[in-house]
Amino acid sequence: MEDAGFHGCVGSMDATQVKMDMCCHGLQTANLGYKMPFAARTYNITVNQHRRKILSSTCGHPSRWNDKCLVRFDEFAIKLRNGEIMDNNFFNLYKYDDDGNAVSVRYRGAWIMVDGGYHPRFIICRVGVR
Repeated sequence: MEDAGFHGCVGSMDATQVKMDMCCHGLQTANLGYKMPFAARTYNITVNQHRRKILSSTCGHPSRWNDKCLVRFDEFAIKLRNGEIMDNNFFNLYKYDDDGNAVSVRYRGAWIMVDGGYHPRFIICRVGVR
């Protein structure tokens, strides 16, 4: 991700639905989602596209669950947010100082790229200035 200009980013996260071909009628209602007309399970997946690797996935949840619900059960995102993993990662970003000059700031931690479906109060990254 660093080669693409996303310094400190370890991957991207999104929810994906997988169709259930054989779902009994009693479970069909619980697994119907708002995006698809059939029963499905939804997974929150973190990937690194540049390395073509899946970093983490939750177990299957009902298809009606969205990103805001799923991220609360994603152990990878929770551990990253709490600084339990990848806390020894350092990277530099630029910001403008009071005089308008671009200065380099060293950060510690990592972050995950997400779309707009995630809850704004649930911070995916735990980045501290060093």
